[in-house]
Amino acid sequence: MAQETANPDDDFETHEKTYYSVLHLVKWIMINLALILAALAFAFVLHSAFLGGSFLILALVALVYGVASIGRTARESVGLYEAHHHQLP
Repeated sequence: MAQETANPDDDFETHEKTYYSVLHLVKWIMINLALILAALAFAFVLHSAFLGGSFLILALVALVYGVASIGRTARESVGLYEAHHHQLP
């Protein structure tokens, strides 16, 4: 069973942190897919292996950065959550 929390705001903060983490990951996956499509276009349509390989390496770097920076994004979203709720009357 799910563990009940005493304060509903704690649960909301966890959900918001998860939401921003997933949003961040989806953004970097979409960037990665666009770079992979560009790499395939350069490699097979324009017959430029160098540009295709360059875009493929760039896609790999973007994917690694996106996965590695998930924790930082989640911590920033908690800071945004706290700043927003402290301003409310």
